[in-house]
Amino acid sequence: MTIKQDIFSSWSDSRASAAAGHPGPACAGPLAAGESSVTKIIRHTLILIAVLWFGTGGARAGLYTETFNSGSSVGAIPQANPLGIVFGGTVSGIPAGMVIGNLTVSLQISGGYNGNLFAMLVAPNGTTVVLMNQPGVGVNGFGAYGAGMNITLSDAGSGNIQDETSGSVLSGTYGAAGSLANFDGGNPNGTWDLYFSDPTSGGGTSTLNQWSLNITAVPEPVNAALLIFGGMVAGGWGWGKLRKSWGAASKLAATGMSGGSSGENGTGCAQKNLP
Repeated sequence: MTIKQDIFSSWSDSRASAAAGHPGPACAGPLAAGESSVTKIIRHTLILIAVLWFGTGGARAGLYTETFNSGSSVGAIPQANPLGIVFGGTVSGIPAGMVIGNLTVSLQISGGYNGNLFAMLVAPNGTTVVLMNQPGVGVNGFGAYGAGMNITLSDAGSGNIQDETSGSVLSGTYGAAGSLANFDGGNPNGTWDLYFSDPTSGGGTSTLNQWSLNITAVPEPVNAALLIFGGMVAGGWGWGKLRKSWGAASKLAATGMSGGSSGENGTGCAQKNLP
């Protein structure tokens, strides 16, 4: 017997028990021919969660890191060249049906002049986010004058890379010039383009030695919703039964579920049970 079959077998057994007049776990007495409406709603919800979980093969959020440090994915950033250079990297192997829930970018650069650099990242679907735009220039006019960096760009960074004016090699976690959340919801698999330019002469040549994409992948919301409905059908649910359950839940919420209020027998048990 599969896990799904076991879940729904237990569900069927509980319904048969209720039909035979055995009291459910939440209520007792003549009005409790089975489980209370509240307990049934909770149980049905747990079944749906299990169906979603096993229906996706146990797919859940996971961190995937792709590191690029060789070939055309790295190299020197041309100096005094506003057109710049594009470094490509391919992400693969993230399960189908997973989308980006969060993304950070790690950069290892040596030499050059940090305040001269402009960078942006382009996702496989064309979404573009500016990572840095001459760090510090907007603060002091000449920017961060250190040579090189070993940093991670994240929306959770404590400070923004644009505000950095240090004369040292940069390290730590910074916020990017643009929001990396713009990548959320996209397909992580495919070719990512990292564009760099150094439009200003002087300061030496910067070299990109390595970069990484740290992707937290999550199940696509649309697929998750379809799996819920598919699971309900597989478990013998119908649209009418779904509407009935939701309707009963709405009535319970409207009349109250404790203190012997309208719709209860004074013991906290709802008078109407879900089918």
